Amino acid sequence: MNKTIEISDKKTLKQLVLEQNAEVKTFKSPKSDKLFFECGKIRGYVSPAAAERLKDPNCSIDDFAFAMVAKEGEEAIPCIMIAKKYSNGSMEDQKVSPKDNFATTYQTLLKAIEEHYAIENTDDFDLIDASFVFEVLDLLQLQEGKTLGFYRRQDDIVERSFVATSYVHNTNADKIYNPVITQKKKTFAHWLGISSDPYKEDDFTISESYSTEYLLRGIVDHRVLKDFHGGNALKIDQYISLPHNEEAVWQMFLLDNIEYFLPKFDHGVYKERKLLFTSNDNKDLPASIQQYVQQLGNNINPIIQINDIKELASVQCTYFNMWEGIVRWTCYYQLLGSHAKNLIRMLHIKHKETNDILVKYDCGIRY
Repeated sequence: MNKTIEISDKKTLKQLVLEQNAEVKTFKSPKSDKLFFECGKIRGYVSPAAAERLKDPNCSIDDFAFAMVAKEGEEAIPCIMIAKKYSNGSMEDQKVSPKDNFATTYQTLLKAIEEHYAIENTDDFDLIDASFVFEVLDLLQLQEGKTLGFYRRQDDIVERSFVATSYVHNTNADKIYNPVITQKKKTFAHWLGISSDPYKEDDFTISESYSTEYLLRGIVDHRVLKDFHGGNALKIDQYISLPHNEEAVWQMFLLDNIEYFLPKFDHGVYKERKLLFTSNDNKDLPASIQQYVQQLGNNINPIIQINDIKELASVQCTYFNMWEGIVRWTCYYQLLGSHAKNLIRMLHIKHKETNDILVKYDCGIRY
């Protein structure tokens, strides 16, 4: 009788790479043709099916899974296999859980940002070509002739608001966007409060609106941003095509909100958000918060919903912020061209999204 095969510590190969912070190296045994692997401190064997798959030049890390595998009563051995599982001693096809993919994609994006977007001073916020993002968000396709870039945005008059965010420009763009801003002057009647045309601090005119012919360099004035994000400028989502599935919507969510995950300084740190996926994500959180993450358990798993009839999609996840606490974050999107170009576009602009504080916290630090 064949012994039952037991499997434990299942995860994607991407997760193992992130945990070990090392690449996977394979080598053959000098005594046999069996293939073995090494990843950080983990050493084990590669299953015959996985070894055969590795010969295909089109294979990717997403094709493989990692697990501790053992025959009944024997010691478990680390193993790389095709993304399948053992069940009652036999192999069955199984896709990796979407929730595992959500966490892996997020962690891989953070690692890519760390490797490709090093910030040493404020001038470094400008990155003309941030195409590395699409190596991680590989279900998103940017329109041909366009390039993703990062620039330093300013949310208010505070000059120390060091926050980077993304935009799209023509691949061959070489002009710098630098519009002339004219502020409405406050007259003596305004000072007396008797003017029929009340003075508003944000009344201004901009000589020209942003277009993809321009590059955004240096600090973009907060008054221009109101115009830039208010609809006069074309937004990133208008250049993105993607399949209508949960993973693609999740990737669009990460790109749409990438400013929360990019490096920040001074006042910009107020915007930092760390996504939470399981109760194990509490190790880097303040001690007083960790217990609450444990209590929430699976309730912090991301939830992506797609309504093809109404052509709507929503992403609900949980994040931690040092000045807010644990927050349930929901963003809404409108799906466009579901039977044509597969475009996705935001349904609500920023700050019209839903942010429900589950556990309040304030670190007390002020910048």
